[in-house]
Amino acid sequence: MTRPLTVLLALAFSSPLAAKTVFAPGADPDLDAKMARHTRAFYALSARPFGVGLTAEYPDDATLALIRQFLAADAGDDPKAAVGKHAFELVSRYEGPAGIGLRGGGAVPGTAFRYMALKAEGAPEAALAAARRDVVRALETVHVVHVITGIPQGMARGVWRYRPEDAGDPPVPGDVPTLVPLFDGQGNPLPPDPKTNGTDRADNSGGVLPADTWYWQDSCSKDQLVGWVAAMATLYDAALADPAIDQALVEAIRKDACEVSAGFRERHDFVAMDGNTYGYDLVIMDPDGRPTKHHDLNPAIIDGQIYLPPDEPQTNVFNLVMALGIMKGLYHVCGDEASEAFLYDEMMRRRGYLDAVPDGPGGGDGVDYVYVGVKTNFSNVNMIAIALFLNLWFEADDAVAARVRAYMQHGWWDRKGVRQAARRAKQPYFHAFWLATTDAGTDPAIAAEAASLLKAFTLDPYVSAERINCDEAELAKRECVAVDGKTVIKVSKDRNRGDWPIAEEPLDPSIRPPSNFDARTDPFEVNGGGGRGLNPGGDLHAAYWLLRWLPERAPGGTARSPNARAHRPVYDEPGPEPGPEGAGDVPLQDTPAVADPAAGGGSGGGCAAGAAGGAAALPFLLAPCFFRLRKRCRESH
Repeated sequence: MTRPLTVLLALAFSSPLAAKTVFAPGADPDLDAKMARHTRAFYALSARPFGVGLTAEYPDDATLALIRQFLAADAGDDPKAAVGKHAFELVSRYEGPAGIGLRGGGAVPGTAFRYMALKAEGAPEAALAAARRDVVRALETVHVVHVITGIPQGMARGVWRYRPEDAGDPPVPGDVPTLVPLFDGQGNPLPPDPKTNGTDRADNSGGVLPADTWYWQDSCSKDQLVGWVAAMATLYDAALADPAIDQALVEAIRKDACEVSAGFRERHDFVAMDGNTYGYDLVIMDPDGRPTKHHDLNPAIIDGQIYLPPDEPQTNVFNLVMALGIMKGLYHVCGDEASEAFLYDEMMRRRGYLDAVPDGPGGGDGVDYVYVGVKTNFSNVNMIAIALFLNLWFEADDAVAARVRAYMQHGWWDRKGVRQAARRAKQPYFHAFWLATTDAGTDPAIAAEAASLLKAFTLDPYVSAERINCDEAELAKRECVAVDGKTVIKVSKDRNRGDWPIAEEPLDPSIRPPSNFDARTDPFEVNGGGGRGLNPGGDLHAAYWLLRWLPERAPGGTARSPNARAHRPVYDEPGPEPGPEGAGDVPLQDTPAVADPAAGGGSGGGCAAGAAGGAAALPFLLAPCFFRLRKRCRESH
């Protein structure tokens, strides 16, 4: 399909050759020097096992001193050359696969943009070769994340390589757990229901991967999935058509994306609030034949527990944005006609998902639980940040991007009256995504704030040191002086969702407790940390390198992926009329809906019974939304 002239001009404008970048090298030497050391720690230690940043531990203070010596030596990314020890001798253990889709995959854009930035800057070949190697290693791992599941639509929650890449390396620090088979001897899935939020599994690739090398964890959830898709899409851009990177690896990732995208078009039966069974797509599935614990991307599903019937106008705004972003990231890599048709014809035009995205908080007929005051789950704020980036960075049509961008501005970035909004959270990861996807051009104040925040983190290395800003007496008085000896912290009368004491305003990174992924952690928490953790700081790494690559733009200027795909129009012509499967947020089954016997046998009874059962298990923050839906369900029957 020929790209319109406006798209080509926009792509040209987004090229790093067209303007100075937001973090132009040399403009802030202190920032560059600090992030150079952090980059060295990230690849030499955190990402050393298989190219994805992992949380690690150091054994003792003497080893920590050696790590600091290595980072200060500016001797490349091989600690053995600087301090005489292999990375695996400086680390006592690495975390396992649980959660690395978000913390590891969500940081991989830093690997992609670092290589792209260094190429654009004309970096020396030695620096380019190291960055290129890191892109290739991350690509290989993302491929493993898919094929290790053994099913076309599968994605692992996380993977772990227990045999080192190089035969001469010491063993990878960390224990291999007991691996649970997918099925018992009678073919029943293990462990038995209910589905867990991650079970360690043996390699299920059927010989595609080398034997005795990898294991994985199943039950991929939305946060892990969005991280892996962001990794896949940005690495695709970094590697595509690069003569120094084997394009067979790029083609393998493209095939993976096509298979995962096709899996999300399949339908799976669930009992809705009205007691009837309908087929829902946009569901994450595992090779044991069951949906993962947090399986729902479909906007008609709330928290994997409430399934709205096809005629219900309410939508789950969180799932709406997540589904559109994930499917766009997969289409960006895959590019096949079936993925394009499902995203732009089915999801956006026929079901109206794009029009259902609110213009701002409270807009539209949707349940939006991204921000819920002091009980806000910042993992949700972080997840939707990545999904918004996927929605906007890989979209070539400004008319399609406009609706999502309005929600990004008013519903996520600067939500009116919300103290927890991304704009005020002091997370440079959020600043970077905002600067990359806004149509307001480059705001120098936000760019300067992002740089200041990055410089405030303790990254030499990023240890999980304990920070107790307020003792018990000070918490009782609701005021204390922070660990820097000067910042006065006003303590909130409330506690957060984890029942931890919080400040009335987000803490600066210089006094904030450390985290293994800051953007998903409550920045209001006053105390935390401890132990001998080496945090990867992957979100900080990604923020820096995205802004190191991103061109500055005048007010009104937008940026997007240089490879954003043209696609069939959404608004240029009317969409098709609904077919026999029905319209609405959930397509009906081809066969008539069947009442669930366990729900009471009839539509009215099913509605009431299903609603009552869902409320019992639903987190209390969703209860008000749920009971509004139950009332509507009852009134309709």
